[in-house]
Amino acid sequence: MGIRRQILATVLAGSSLALAPMPTLAQAKTINLTLESEAFQPFSALKQEATTLAQKSIEQGFRQDSQTTEVTVTIVGDRNGQFAPILTVKVTRDQWQKSNNINQWARFFDNTEILLGFLTPIAATPAHAASARGGISQTFPTQRSPLISQGFTSHRERLEGTPGFRDD
Repeated sequence: MGIRRQILATVLAGSSLALAPMPTLAQAKTINLTLESEAFQPFSALKQEATTLAQKSIEQGFRQDSQTTEVTVTIVGDRNGQFAPILTVKVTRDQWQKSNNINQWARFFDNTEILLGFLTPIAATPAHAASARGGISQTFPTQRSPLISQGFTSHRERLEGTPGFRDD
């Protein structure tokens, strides 16, 4: 009779576990969207459109599945075949229910305007490149200075006559 009780106890314990509600697992949803730029559309309008699209996508993501606890949205811009990320948003359901102001969680990418071709970077001339690196820009005269032609010799001209002078 002792074995029967053990078997019965095991069966009852197993069935109560099967009937116990399972804890819900946190579900994260990732949404990746591409937004095509209209011809002659300024970047500010594209950025605003991306923000609105991300907000609607987050709302829809939480509405579609009550088990979703977090939504991540990434919006990539497409302009003339050039692609660059405009924004990414990662928000939990609790955060969204407290405030659906997307700007609290949105990360806008700094160089998107340039990467999509809305702005053209300034071409670096040798003087700009040197100052951008923090270096000193040197300019070399293409013709002799008036001092040399008046009988003064430059340091280079004095060294050219020495045996150890190298011009490389």
